[in-house]
Amino acid sequence: MISIQLMQNLKRHFFSFKNSFILQTKRMKQISIDDSQKLDNLIKENEDKKLILLFTGTKKANGKSWCPDCVVADPIIESVVKETTEDQNMIFATVMVGDLPSWKSSDNGFRKHPKFAINCVPTLVNVPLNIRLEEGGCADKTLVKKLFEGTLETGVTSKAGTCVDGVCRLR
Repeated sequence: MISIQLMQNLKRHFFSFKNSFILQTKRMKQISIDDSQKLDNLIKENEDKKLILLFTGTKKANGKSWCPDCVVADPIIESVVKETTEDQNMIFATVMVGDLPSWKSSDNGFRKHPKFAINCVPTLVNVPLNIRLEEGGCADKTLVKKLFEGTLETGVTSKAGTCVDGVCRLR
């Protein structure tokens, strides 16, 4: 005969495992990329997903990017990512564009990318909707949320700037 205490322990562990599994299956996938070919593969393999890309300066040994705008935008974007984790159809990819010398190079694969042609960091892109936030726009939590939700509209002016043709720039 199984004791009541043993039953309670089994029940507690089962529900703990079950809840953990549910949380894991609902979480948005987050990955990091540092190569334009890997980026192309990610896009090709996830055409049915809501793909959000953050192009940012590669982090130094201290964990911070060489890019000051990226350092300012990181905690804001991170907070929106944490708030958006329940969307299992979404993938958030941090795309490291390289250190400062490689970013400045005209041969940088992300600068020359046929679809994105990134010219500043940070840049956030909602791939399916082809909308993006650049530089200071990435530090405006309202705009970042709208980009993640897919409700960012062109022609909108905010404290960060104006959104025109799917690109939002700091004034």
